[in-house]
Amino acid sequence: MVLFRNKGAWFTGFVFVIVIAVAVISTLRRRSDPLVIAREFFEQAGTQITESLRGRGLLLQSPGNQTADLVALWPEAQDNPQALVTAIVEKYRAKLQGRAKLYLVYKERGPESAALQALRAQSGYDIIPLFSTMLEQAVLTGDSARVLRDLEEPYLVRTDPYAESKPVHDPQWFYGRGELLPRLPAVLAQGQHVGLFGLRKVGKTSLINQLRQRFVTTPTVFIDCQAWPAKAESYFSEILQQLHKGLTAQGAKDLTAPPVTVDADQFRQRLLAYFERWQASGRREPFLLILDEIDKFFPHREAKDSEEILAEYVHCFRILRGLAQTRQCLVLLVIAYRPEVNRHNKLTERIGENPMFRSFQEEYLGFLNVEDSTAMIEEIGTWKDIVWEHEAAQRVFDYCGGHPLITRLFASEACEEGTRKQIDKARVEEVTTNIQSTFRRNDIGNYYKEGVWDLLRDEERNVLNTLCQNGTDGIPESEFSGEQREEALSSLEHFGLVSSTDGKLHLTSALLRTRVQRRLGT
Repeated sequence: MVLFRNKGAWFTGFVFVIVIAVAVISTLRRRSDPLVIAREFFEQAGTQITESLRGRGLLLQSPGNQTADLVALWPEAQDNPQALVTAIVEKYRAKLQGRAKLYLVYKERGPESAALQALRAQSGYDIIPLFSTMLEQAVLTGDSARVLRDLEEPYLVRTDPYAESKPVHDPQWFYGRGELLPRLPAVLAQGQHVGLFGLRKVGKTSLINQLRQRFVTTPTVFIDCQAWPAKAESYFSEILQQLHKGLTAQGAKDLTAPPVTVDADQFRQRLLAYFERWQASGRREPFLLILDEIDKFFPHREAKDSEEILAEYVHCFRILRGLAQTRQCLVLLVIAYRPEVNRHNKLTERIGENPMFRSFQEEYLGFLNVEDSTAMIEEIGTWKDIVWEHEAAQRVFDYCGGHPLITRLFASEACEEGTRKQIDKARVEEVTTNIQSTFRRNDIGNYYKEGVWDLLRDEERNVLNTLCQNGTDGIPESEFSGEQREEALSSLEHFGLVSSTDGKLHLTSALLRTRVQRRLGT
């Protein structure tokens, strides 16, 4: 009887639940439809949509452009997606005059390099693959125009396809790391803190860019510690500012903006209020906090002014660890050269212990394997019609060891910044000789000195010297005994500079071996 007396309230509540469910389903459907995302992206970028191609694509008209461009959905679930896209192109070719742009939008698995190049040859158009998650992220942040320019630049503007010194965002230009990309998102989503460690310019930030695209619907904070003063309150303020922006982009209404400056108590209260709002929307996963170059906020204990900085670090991370442990509202991903932030416990007598001691799951980023290195060289070159003899591309791995930056620098010199279109083994040997003779003046030699040798510890340098003095045959692992030598060898292996084959240790890069032998202390 009570149920029937309150049937009006029950009906109102039922309708409210239905409305919320419909809104959630509508939002999820929009996010799952790459073409809907693409439409929002191009409209926000200032491009006019002139025609919708029945769920298969869009016709575009840029301001001041008299010809149309085409957006086509890459039907990755179909048996022959290339043929389906080709059919769309042919159907609308009359409207695509001149050197039109063909944007291929994909949701999860992008087109293979061979398919892209075949479409490029068949159509005569500039092919630009677009990952729908990147487009969605740009729409949420209101940054579509800039993102579109950045995504187009390698395909339309760049002469030298290997000339890339910035971290990679576009998955089409990212190679390797196949063992980390599928695993780390699940680890972080479960609330396990992660530390990512490796040499400078080995691709750590590029990997983080790929990981962030897997958290596009989760409020994420990214802080480059080099750009921020080593003050806990500065970090508290920036974390709240980015979370407020992320939650607002996800549709949170009437969210109170954080003050410019906050103390620890204010930070804790405001972050928990944000997380409660996040939970009220039906979500449970923790906020993701990424801190790049964390060693700037966790300097070596013997460095000048380190105690003052470490005191701020401890103050900041005690709060973050407490929130993570007691409320499961955040998870941390830190990036550094070495894993000291995870391994040093007692900092100084005055400061006490490291609140994050052994809290991070350690992951190391070494070099690419021969398959990924070779694929990167060959496939990037095809965008500017540079053809590598397969054995020549493989030979580059022997000299560069799979280091992504060194490999790109080598390939750039081999193709003379994009002007030479055929690369054979003879050309690889010619470039190697030239690099070795000019180490002091070229970018590869400079990197080995500034980015590797100068950052190694004395015992690590001694190990490298020992390996170099014994030629290319390698040295049995049993000869590297003693705690210091074993620790140094372990670091060099994590960095990717040394590998073990059949119980013998080798340098992974022939160019590094020559650089050490000639210039760095032997």
